[in-house]
Amino acid sequence: FKAYEMYNGIMDPDVVYVYWVGSNDCFDSPDNVKSVIEETDRFNSNAGITKYIMLGTTNRGDMDPNAYIGINKGLEDHYGVRYLDIMPYVEYGPDGVHLTEASYRKIAGAVYDKLRSMGYL
Repeated sequence: FKAYEMYNGIMDPDVVYVYWVGSNDCFDSPDNVKSVIEETDRFNSNAGITKYIMLGTTNRGDMDPNAYIGINKGLEDHYGVRYLDIMPYVEYGPDGVHLTEASYRKIAGAVYDKLRSMGYL
């Protein structure tokens, strides 16, 4: 959320926010998900944001193969209906870290469907 500080703290409660936890956020330890949740909740609370969804993370090729499971479980437990598991849509490119273009398209479709189901669109 440092990006919002760079834009003079623009936080708009009328905007629908889509948060996507990157594997960099939890690379050192899956326990870092707690700080991601705290920071997201503080941002939402400070700005009066109520329209949002939280996307799960992926599993980078250089992480423990099961690290994302605990991270995503923590996000799902905390955000409930606002959580979207993206792993069913993930296809890795040749480097085993970045996703394919087709994967990003599938995730975009899943996000769209989730936003509609939440009544945000």
